[in-house]
Amino acid sequence: MTALDCIAVDGYKSIRSAKIDLGPINVLIGANGAGKSNLLGLFGLLADLADDRLQLHVGRQGGADAILHFGRKKTQALRISLRFGLYAYTSVLVSSAGDTLVFEDEVVWPAPPGPRFEAAPPGVFTLDEDALRATGVAIGSGGHKETGLSSVRDSQGHSEIARLVAATMRGWRRFHFHDTGASAPMKQKRKLDDNRALRTEGDNLAPFLFSLKASAPSSYRRIVEAVRAVAPFFDDFSLAPDAVNPDVIQLAWRHKTDDALFTADALSDGTLRFICLATLLLQPELPSLIVIDEPELGLHPFAITQLAALVRSAATRSQVLLATQSVTLLDQFNADEVIVTERSNGESTFRRLDDQALDEWRQEYSLGELWLKNVLGGRPR
Repeated sequence: MTALDCIAVDGYKSIRSAKIDLGPINVLIGANGAGKSNLLGLFGLLADLADDRLQLHVGRQGGADAILHFGRKKTQALRISLRFGLYAYTSVLVSSAGDTLVFEDEVVWPAPPGPRFEAAPPGVFTLDEDALRATGVAIGSGGHKETGLSSVRDSQGHSEIARLVAATMRGWRRFHFHDTGASAPMKQKRKLDDNRALRTEGDNLAPFLFSLKASAPSSYRRIVEAVRAVAPFFDDFSLAPDAVNPDVIQLAWRHKTDDALFTADALSDGTLRFICLATLLLQPELPSLIVIDEPELGLHPFAITQLAALVRSAATRSQVLLATQSVTLLDQFNADEVIVTERSNGESTFRRLDDQALDEWRQEYSLGELWLKNVLGGRPR
């Protein structure tokens, strides 16, 4: 796994300028509207950028004016820099005709620790010109609409760095399993062959579980056991192609005390969401970065504690970035895994908590209690 150590961004939605160090587990807390979802959304933009879908992403977001900080009149460019251990990537996107974004600059380089690789005002990572000529490579000449990461060709290792950067970013996924209503896609019949990866809204839950049961039975069993822990009535999934149309499958399950089959409609919203979360976090091949917005939605407090354990386990094989409003979920993590998001004068800021600074407080109060007491910040103001 290639871990993202740090991200610096200027000019994205509510984020005028920010530099955020990332670890295996990153828990965002903050008031509604502070900017947590904007940071999560930035990773969606980067994943689409690496997958040659930047223009599609910009269009779906409503154009460059909706992406740039307070629009094109105030912000002319979106600057993003990423550090992955000993190499780095920077892109500068500027508004163009048609209310879209194009690349002004795109650079990859080896980035060994030291003074040459630092966050300089207004917050993006920069290299001086001599260092750039010595170690970095500019991608394209500017004006390109999609990334040039796949086009880097040289004999100094930059092409391999570009390949690793692109592959890592393409593996970033933002998940939200909020739609569990009667018409939710995850409750409907789905194509059996739609099973390569769990979709970001859980639409293909049934075919994905069907595939896991055959290809990774130990992972499948762990998912079943995790669901049983929060829903003791649950025995197992019943996964089989449709009798009439064997090309599709629908999620079904068995009750612990009855042989009758039930569909997903017979599950509570919270139980169905937990099934999605357990499937995501216990699958054998994880995305390189898992982004989840308010995973606690609809979950019982005990299920929330179980969720935190799944997150911690997944973070040994991937990175996890989640945003939460749950005091119970916050209580399951360490202070240095928490990033406080606040908004002042229309700008989002991000501050990682300091374990040592909170040591005396933690002797008497949990993190959740300190949040409620406004010791941590991240409250409406």
